[in-house]
Amino acid sequence: MDGVCGRSPAFDAVRVPRTPSWPPSARRPAPVRWEPGVRHVGRETGVDNVGWFDEGGSGTRVDVAALMDSKASDMLTEMISAGALVSVGLTSDGGALGVTVTVDGRWRREYFRESAAFELWCEEAIAPVCEAAQARLASSADGRRGRRSRGA
Repeated sequence: MDGVCGRSPAFDAVRVPRTPSWPPSARRPAPVRWEPGVRHVGRETGVDNVGWFDEGGSGTRVDVAALMDSKASDMLTEMISAGALVSVGLTSDGGALGVTVTVDGRWRREYFRESAAFELWCEEAIAPVCEAAQARLASSADGRRGRRSRGA
């Protein structure tokens, strides 16, 4: 065993040299830049390869300003003030507004395209959400819920 780290020189001679991995572009294509209004299929852009799965949406972007300009935004504000976590965002195609309401680890998510449906959902959600948030705040004020240590 005359080689490095107790290996024989014959073992070192059997190694297969690795192909250089630099530059990275030699191994994989460059990332595709996102552009609004351009359909990206795999690594190709602009290819209109629409299948059954892609035809489910209406193809139009939702008007976020119109949705948030309704009574629903006031009700969301009331839920947040009560202690709920409210997350609002667009779907990946921009065709619907996703709203997630979370209270004490329980959550519910819905998607909206029209302000009437959004308002109706908020009207139905506001009472149970505010009750759950108030119950959570009351139980934490009693001291029954302690903080966990970092290691737990």
